Amino acid sequence: TRLIEESRNRTAPSQQLDHLGETDDVIKIQDAGSFHFLPLKDILWIEAAGDYSLLHNSGTEIAVDEDIELETELPRNRFLRIHRSAIISVDHISEIRRLAKGEAELKMGTDTWVKSSRSYRDVIAGLID
Repeated sequence: TRLIEESRNRTAPSQQLDHLGETDDVIKIQDAGSFHFLPLKDILWIEAAGDYSLLHNSGTEIAVDEDIELETELPRNRFLRIHRSAIISVDHISEIRRLAKGEAELKMGTDTWVKSSRSYRDVIAGLID
């Protein structure tokens, strides 16, 4: 009977899965009928590519059939837009270089540089100050 009582207190597997991809730790990505659950901590930056987005993590890119507006699904305290075609993870910034005219370059991880635009100079200033 103990096993029966425990099973009554458990959430059904389908109800448990309903919440995957809706936390601050994982994003759910649909790709041709499959669903991928990508930990947010693994995303270095996101690049716009027309109607798609490229999620860059250490050494790989994942193409997502969704434009850069997927930004609305990301936690605002961990991801910042620095260009109309780039969103970065603040957890992976290792260096910031100021450039002319209010632009900047951000080093993501150990070897990737992402350029910001003048329109987002206040965002960069917020990171530095």
